[in-house]
Amino acid sequence: MKLLGIKFGCYQDSIIKSIPVSLMILKYRKGLTLLNKVNKVIVLTEFNKQKFLGINFPENKIVVKPNFITSNLRLNPAANKSGFLYASRLSEEKGILDLIIAHKKFNFDLTVCGDGPLKKELTSNKNIKYLGFLKKIDLIKIMEKSKFLIFPSKWYEGFPITILEAFSLETIVIAPNLGSITSIIKNKKNGILFTPNDTEDLVNKIKWALSNENKCEEIKKNAKKEFQEKYSDQVNYKMLIKIYEEAIKENKNN
Repeated sequence: MKLLGIKFGCYQDSIIKSIPVSLMILKYRKGLTLLNKVNKVIVLTEFNKQKFLGINFPENKIVVKPNFITSNLRLNPAANKSGFLYASRLSEEKGILDLIIAHKKFNFDLTVCGDGPLKKELTSNKNIKYLGFLKKIDLIKIMEKSKFLIFPSKWYEGFPITILEAFSLETIVIAPNLGSITSIIKNKKNGILFTPNDTEDLVNKIKWALSNENKCEEIKKNAKKEFQEKYSDQVNYKMLIKIYEEAIKENKNN
């Protein structure tokens, strides 16, 4: 089999980096027959499920179970929240460059937390508050005070915990209409979606958020309610046990 992913350096534009990824995919394809012996496969979102169905994996074996947040975290949203927060790796695929471009087009109150290869882009920018890499507890304290979380990722994500933390802290998420994000966020219902790789639309959605206070209050409440109903550890535990029980029952019947 020709590994075109290696030939064209499909992973991060690098032939060397593409070698292990391509070999992993090849091994995965050979191992598909082993998955026929699996009773249940857990995926994080409906988008992930559709990807499995795209390779003809049996639908009756796929179960959607989202990520969750442990109740050990002390989450207390501030009364007077303000500003926009970016909290992720400082790399191109995470969309930090698009965010910087959007900030140049429209100067808004932006705080950035994280580390990565594009750190210099933040340390040299005096108009953005850069806090560097923070421990989880310190990042939560910043998110508690932030009114908006901008999650501008340019690639398919799994199920970002950061979004769930924002939901629980009544911090409104602004994210791209891309991949699994569309399974988590419904535009102007529990978050705000913008066109992927479109800094102009990102700016427009930021402006919209700043000028629609009542609607944002509604979005915030919907997201918090959805978190409580779907993404707490208690709810997730019950979902997981049910999946295990069904798998055990099917295995016995077979």
